[in-house]
Amino acid sequence: MARAASETEAANGALAEIGEPPIASLDEPRAAARVCKSRFHDVRDALLREADWNFATAWVIPGMDPAPALGRLKNRYVLPPDCVKVRFVVGLETDEWAVEAASVAPTASPILGGVLVTNATAPNICYTRIVAQPVLWDALFLQVFQKRLGAAIAPRIGRSQAIAGRLNGEAAALLKPAKRRDSQEKARTELPRITSWLAARYGGRRPW
Repeated sequence: MARAASETEAANGALAEIGEPPIASLDEPRAAARVCKSRFHDVRDALLREADWNFATAWVIPGMDPAPALGRLKNRYVLPPDCVKVRFVVGLETDEWAVEAASVAPTASPILGGVLVTNATAPNICYTRIVAQPVLWDALFLQVFQKRLGAAIAPRIGRSQAIAGRLNGEAAALLKPAKRRDSQEKARTELPRITSWLAARYGGRRPW
């Protein structure tokens, strides 16, 4: 399977997609290196949010902030700074929790991972985390990332919009299996809730 040992190697894959020679470092003075460096993390994080990648799955039971939220969901839990998306909260429906991009203390530095609000206590949160080392990325993620990064940088280093459009189209096609896998996994997570509800309704007997 394809792997990239470093951010520079991952960026070189994107440069190859648009017909540019490789770079030795993202800190090179070359325009290609500067543009890759400026877009690298934004493209990575956007792609992490777009599908529920298994390699980036993490779990946390965060501590509660003592100050209550102002809305109907009162308990505030500070998410880890590497959190780019909350996938689900164990035992809660999607309307029983929400994520706020807000600082707990107005004088403190912004909380990068955001704040989860809910009326539940000790929520067990499944989230997508930032995986900084490309060597740990899923091979499909790397492929899509390189096409997305290539599309993002192409117009800025003199390549055509047509190249960018082609790469975005190829990335979308590659991403379909990952999104389909997400749907299947989410369906399986709902099964215990449905079967438990049916069991309670029918007194432990299956209705089928």
